[in-house]
Amino acid sequence: MHELVRTILIYVAVLALIVGGFYLFKQNRYKIQMEATDRSMSPEYQTGSYNVITGAAIQADDAVVFALPEKPDEWRAGRVVAMAGARVEIDEKGLVKVNGAAHRTKCESQIRPVEFVVPAACVFVLTDQPGYIDSVKLGPIPLYQVIGKLKPGV
Repeated sequence: MHELVRTILIYVAVLALIVGGFYLFKQNRYKIQMEATDRSMSPEYQTGSYNVITGAAIQADDAVVFALPEKPDEWRAGRVVAMAGARVEIDEKGLVKVNGAAHRTKCESQIRPVEFVVPAACVFVLTDQPGYIDSVKLGPIPLYQVIGKLKPGV
């Protein structure tokens, strides 16, 4: 009987190590290199390498990594400004409003006013670096293109 309990405990310990290993592998599987600091990603994200947490729920103001539609192996990082159903307005000066409220991120690349509602299963992602690829150029990002959330402080 003592031998049976010992064998079961060994199997449970091995199984726990395997499951824990898969969990750690999934959580730290991806990394992204931030080339330059921009105001939408500050202060949490400076130039450097960051882990990407996959499978996490995405919310407004999260810093996320998304794949480009034409080049799924190329990723970009930005801040989620609006979720599905939100009304986004960007004026000719680049000021961003979400559901009528000013957002902290300014859109540096905007030259003509835009107003629309973010479609279902999409997010609106911005970065305030001029010329950077974000939802101003791509439109709302489908959730299936979002790789995950950036993990700050790595």
